[in-house]
Amino acid sequence: MRPIPHEGTAEGGLCCSLLRLVQSDRQIQQLREELGSFSHRCRNLLNGMKMSLYFMRRGAERPLPQWWDGLELNYRGIEELLDQLQAIYRPISLTLVRGAFRCLVQDRQRLWSDWFASGCGTLEIVPPEQESEGEFDPMCLTMGLDALARWRASAISAGQSAYISWRTGDGQFEVSWHESGGTAPSPIRPPGQASPGSPSLLAAHQPLALPLLARVMTAHRGIMEWSGKPEFHALLRWPLNQSDRLKTPSS
Repeated sequence: MRPIPHEGTAEGGLCCSLLRLVQSDRQIQQLREELGSFSHRCRNLLNGMKMSLYFMRRGAERPLPQWWDGLELNYRGIEELLDQLQAIYRPISLTLVRGAFRCLVQDRQRLWSDWFASGCGTLEIVPPEQESEGEFDPMCLTMGLDALARWRASAISAGQSAYISWRTGDGQFEVSWHESGGTAPSPIRPPGQASPGSPSLLAAHQPLALPLLARVMTAHRGIMEWSGKPEFHALLRWPLNQSDRLKTPSS
């Protein structure tokens, strides 16, 4: 798995660091010990903020200023950042089902496409003619792929297309995500949100999609390869048969 190039932003540095840790059980345990209490304190502060925002809106005698919507949007961005961090460092116990990967894609296709439409891009689904069934945790895998789709929808250029395709063979699933085309960069914003709020804060958690997806792949005893240049591409592989390899939870 290739580490993300660190271009100097805080979120890029965090993503780079996490990508180096997610494949090591010992380092994940250390990360959990160091971030667990920090995340708990942040949650307590956020809960206090959420309650204050609720009472302020409920008790307002006149319409609140427009920047208030941005404040609430920023709060949700911080909350999602903590959600992804906790998903990365917490133990993962897979609940396996046996099925075709296309069922997961069909379930998420409309939501992913809507995110890309909001970001001035398109998402193309390229299913195989035939595929074998295999074992995976649909909720866990959906969490990782949702994070990837939402990040790429917010980062895509105007007119750019993303493609997700997959196949089965040699005893494994193989899922490919690649992008092409595009002109000028579009503004970074949460897909589906008409008001941009504070783009830098709202987009800050999105690059955590890579370490989160890598964590999901590690839990499935798989690997993630990716490249950001010249255009983004990610390749996921994990074994079709998991039951005989997952006797204990992933740390």
